[in-house]
Amino acid sequence: MHEDDIAEEIRALWQQTSTPRPSPPLDSHRADANRFHAKIHARNRRETIVGVALLFYYAAASFQPAPPLLRASHILSAAGVAFVLGYIHRHAGPRPPPATAETCLSHYRRELEHQRDLLRRVWLWYLAPLAPGGLLFAIATSNPAWGLTFALLFAAIGALNHHGARTLQKQLDALPSPDEDPHSSGGHGAPR
Repeated sequence: MHEDDIAEEIRALWQQTSTPRPSPPLDSHRADANRFHAKIHARNRRETIVGVALLFYYAAASFQPAPPLLRASHILSAAGVAFVLGYIHRHAGPRPPPATAETCLSHYRRELEHQRDLLRRVWLWYLAPLAPGGLLFAIATSNPAWGLTFALLFAAIGALNHHGARTLQKQLDALPSPDEDPHSSGGHGAPR
């Protein structure tokens, strides 16, 4: 036998014996999607409650007698919080899971991808809008410890969100791929 023939025979045997990994029952994906939906909804509710409280605090603080730079830091902080709340409301909310079984897994996959991508970009839409107010506050108080505190807090928030994005990616990797999913809208279980 020729070396190429042996390699081809081995490849053919390997392809015949490889079986796709079994996917959990569809009800399991639906339950996962419902739990994920509830988790994202609860997270957004918490963020909104804290954000509204911060808006009231910064609004009240900006009307208190204080040096202009300190008042400006409160106004900038309020604007940053308002931006983050608006972004969460417009972009970070979960979409309700579909009622049909055929699209449940693909919907769950899209939601995981969407939330993963939001967490990966947290520096742009969450931390960057809050940075000017924090930096100006550190300057206005002439206290470098505030600047360090803000930097450490931002780094921790960024790291936690990066970890969350990696966790969501692991969940995505554990799902059957769209070409393995017999219920996906385009694959019908056949390889693409």
